[in-house]
Amino acid sequence: TRSAFDKIMATPEAQALLEDLDIPLAEKDNLFVVLDSESTGSLGVSELVQGLLKLRGGVLKSDLVESLLAVRALQKSIRAMECTSMQHSKVICEIMNSLQSLQDSFDALLPQQ
Repeated sequence: TRSAFDKIMATPEAQALLEDLDIPLAEKDNLFVVLDSESTGSLGVSELVQGLLKLRGGVLKSDLVESLLAVRALQKSIRAMECTSMQHSKVICEIMNSLQSLQDSFDALLPQQ
């Protein structure tokens, strides 16, 4: 959990480990959020290890390019979802209009009271 993580990170041993791994101590306040890649509020061992390995050292140009490409892929997926959603919305409107026409036809067939 976040509180357990914060307690551990406050220890001199954990801070020394972060320093040995070349992870800036200035980022330790955000570290839990960064490492909790699944946003579960807890960290598994593999999630912790993988995250710490990715944070080692400075930012490389390849890291930035990878992030940019990932964001572009996400944007493309979102646009495709938006397009599909709009198509589905049009089909639903057409179906509703057809149902209303059917209802009107049935109402016209019923004897007036």
